[in-house]
Amino acid sequence: MPRKGFWRSLVQPMAGLDPHSQYRELHWGNEPSGVVQVEVPGMRRCQDVVELGKLRKLYLRAPGKTVIIVARRPYPPLVVGAADNHLYLVKGHGARLIIPAAMPARGWEIERTDYDANKGGEEIYWFHEHESTLPRLRRVGRDVQFSGGSYVVAAEGIVG
Repeated sequence: MPRKGFWRSLVQPMAGLDPHSQYRELHWGNEPSGVVQVEVPGMRRCQDVVELGKLRKLYLRAPGKTVIIVARRPYPPLVVGAADNHLYLVKGHGARLIIPAAMPARGWEIERTDYDANKGGEEIYWFHEHESTLPRLRRVGRDVQFSGGSYVVAAEGIVG
């Protein structure tokens, strides 16, 4: 079995592209409308992020339990780190994902991520069923964030 992170180091679909070019790739030719400052809780390195879409649902799994968290309007932006190719949730502008306080984020694996995005001029609802190794949900203060996983983000969306 390859060491942890092997596939990520092998395949970086957006490597070498600046954030504007990454946006055009992720949105199939759409031009970015601008640049804004956003707060990304728990981001471990300073980097630009590129919007992938708006988070709609997370399907979570813990031993013996499955929970579906449905995002509320305004939907939180789902972004990709321009340098590390990881998914992040952005907070602010009223957008947040509400996780019940009684539900600890620690230990919950993300089985599926649903989001909508405008690609090539068409608004489409996307979902991705994560494969092994599943990303986990972690608490960052009052917020939550993606952590780990063996996925990459490419022009077709989340892969792996």
